[in-house]
Amino acid sequence: MTRVTVIAFAASLLLVLYILELVRRRMLRTEYSILWLVGSLVILVLSLKKEWLERASAAFGIFYPPSFLFL
Repeated sequence: MTRVTVIAFAASLLLVLYILELVRRRMLRTEYSILWLVGSLVILVLSLKKEWLERASAAFGIFYPPSFLFL
């Protein structure tokens, strides 16, 4: 694992945990929380699957795949 992969994984995992905490405290409405959780889980998967991230960034014309991850 490269350093960028580790940082991307850690940041996306923190995002998932933060969203779950907001839902637990009822600071985020349920219908919005599903959208946020799906989005953050996609980021989490893309941070682990380098091939998928490279294909997705190439499809959008982005040269550096980690920048696509946090776009």
